[in-house]
Amino acid sequence: IASSSTSSAPSGGSPASDRPGARPEDRGAGSQCGGAVTDLFTALALVLVIEGLFLALFPHRLRQVLAMVEQAPPEALRLGGLAAATAGVLLVWILRG
Repeated sequence: IASSSTSSAPSGGSPASDRPGARPEDRGAGSQCGGAVTDLFTALALVLVIEGLFLALFPHRLRQVLAMVEQAPPEALRLGGLAAATAGVLLVWILRG
């Protein structure tokens, strides 16, 4: 009776990409999309950490800043948002090369 297993892993063990803690270099070319998703979720988690720290450490000052933002004209908010996004893209480009 023939085996119906279609695994491409060698019989001596699992491929390097299946190991816990496998480095990105150990993964095949097709798994780069998974690394990008992991990077995205890591970035979102860091945003939550930073925002949570600001809320925990400076709640009164954050309310004052939000009141100032509420009174700012939309053009100033748009310009500030574009400047922050540009700075973020440049930082990622420099750090990730």
